[in-house]
Amino acid sequence: MLNSRNWWGACVVHDVLYYYNTNLNKLRAYDPKQRYWRVVRGVEELLSKTAGSWGSRTVSYSGKLALFFHKYNASKLKVTNDVWVAEIALERRQGAEIWGKVQWCDVVFNDGDGRLCIVVKCLSVSI
Repeated sequence: MLNSRNWWGACVVHDVLYYYNTNLNKLRAYDPKQRYWRVVRGVEELLSKTAGSWGSRTVSYSGKLALFFHKYNASKLKVTNDVWVAEIALERRQGAEIWGKVQWCDVVFNDGDGRLCIVVKCLSVSI
């Protein structure tokens, strides 16, 4: 599955591939043991905030998932320059179902001078 296409902004947590599909506004998970895509449940409220976002990245972070995104400002009809991060704890339920619980979500970077900033690569480092 990892070689089947260019997984822009995807990551692996506990042997499961996670991918935020901006077109469908869904956080998806692929379990290679079951060879099946699933939608991650429990993150619907967060995803309602990410609708219209772009440049999203998922990152494995201490056994959790970090979702980086630019938030769309509907009142100004534009994407903000803020980079947001949501930390999501993951849990398997009823066999193959995957649930996420947002532990926190906030702005982690704002350029402030109106220039566009883009998250290109993400790396989680543990010491």
